[in-house]
Amino acid sequence: MPQFDKVTFFNQIFWFLIIFFFLYFISLKTLLPSLGVGLKTRTKLPTFIGFINLTYDLSPKNLYFRNLLFYSHQTNLLLN
Repeated sequence: MPQFDKVTFFNQIFWFLIIFFFLYFISLKTLLPSLGVGLKTRTKLPTFIGFINLTYDLSPKNLYFRNLLFYSHQTNLLLN
């Protein structure tokens, strides 16, 4: 069988290992950090959404005062 030829077997293994480790280190330096950031963000997102839901009261009275504070802050920024 040609794939087990003793003349080319070492050459195939050698280039396989060179290319494999090259691609491994490229993915280690480029792909894995971005995946890690995505996974960290994904784990923090439910706690952040829970924090928003617990801290904001969406009653009409509360929304009115939040909007009033926001617009007064915006006009203060424009006037100063």
